[in-house]
Amino acid sequence: MSPEFVVLILAGQPRTKLLGKSLFRLALECVLKIKPARVYVSSAPSTEELEAEAASIGADVQFLDQSFRRALKREKNRDVLVLRDCLPLLRPATLRSLIARHRAKGHSLSVLGTSRTAGVYLFSGRTLGSVLEAISTPGWFDLSCLARSLEILDDKSINTGCFDFSQPEELLCSDSKTSLVRAAQVLRDRKLGSLISSGVFVHDLLATWIDLDVRVGRGTTIYPSVIIEGKSRIGRQCRIYPFVHLIDSKIGNNVKIFSSSLVEGSIIEDQAEVGPFSRLRPKTRVCSRARVGNFVEMKNTRFGKGSKALHLSYLGDSEVEAGVNIGAGTITCNFDGLEKHRTTIESGAFIGSGSELVAPVKVGRGAYIGAGSTITKDVSPGALAVARGRQFEKPGWAARKKRKK
Repeated sequence: MSPEFVVLILAGQPRTKLLGKSLFRLALECVLKIKPARVYVSSAPSTEELEAEAASIGADVQFLDQSFRRALKREKNRDVLVLRDCLPLLRPATLRSLIARHRAKGHSLSVLGTSRTAGVYLFSGRTLGSVLEAISTPGWFDLSCLARSLEILDDKSINTGCFDFSQPEELLCSDSKTSLVRAAQVLRDRKLGSLISSGVFVHDLLATWIDLDVRVGRGTTIYPSVIIEGKSRIGRQCRIYPFVHLIDSKIGNNVKIFSSSLVEGSIIEDQAEVGPFSRLRPKTRVCSRARVGNFVEMKNTRFGKGSKALHLSYLGDSEVEAGVNIGAGTITCNFDGLEKHRTTIESGAFIGSGSELVAPVKVGRGAYIGAGSTITKDVSPGALAVARGRQFEKPGWAARKKRKK
């Protein structure tokens, strides 16, 4: 298609998001796919959020101010596609068809759908320019300006056409909570359909929510009640079990994430296993073939290749090298009330159950920590460290206590 047309987006909802993308970004990405000569955006008065949104996807966009007439006048030899950013279901193919029909019929104005309230209009550049010159009201090009333009064209009885098409859902205007929910459901179905077509197996289409920016590799299986948000990336041949919630995380190949686990801002490398009931907080990296089990929480931690933490532990601000065993109930005491400190556990170390590692502290290569120890000093490589109270008994103590009551 010839690039001799421009797009004007009337933006007004930068904060409203569907499946991880704002309504403005959905509109912008849609029009960029039909390769216009230029994209204009009109949003009064602040454009900071919109500018940041456009920059995040590398879009070359010109934001209009109150001198929009001068900018649009330069486009007199190009068609001008005007649309609102409240149509999140609009497809590029539909816009291409509208432009082709408009040119084939020689219309001065073409409207998508059977009603002028649809929100998508294609003007010839000269027609729009003449209309704007007749509007004396100062301000931005907004909905009221668009409505006034259409009134003027009605008075002039210009050559107008309506392009009816077979997908009315694309003109669903997301201007209410109800319509936003409906639009989100359609976008969800489209996303899941795309993943299935690419070789992903989704068990339950009605109980799975995956954001539009998420990527999933071929052969991965996603079980019911899974939510995957943000820019998460999932590799090939993974299994994501029920009630897993992933946010802005990168998952390698052949990874298993078992039920009821939350992973945020983290990386899980190839062949690792996480869960069930695990929580990985931001800046955590679980290295290849490592295993993180039930009721284990990690934060800002690198968990080494082949290491294991299978039960009831907290590792925060830690560097755990390869082949380490973390016993049940182990805690890194990383916060002293004022500052965070790091714990380092070198390769092959064995941390006995119920241990407390008071940071900053280092456990040397191949060292052992006896169960129930509170470690406050560095442990030498290959050493055994035990730090706990000595056990003793008082015979008959229990009976004496009961007699006192």
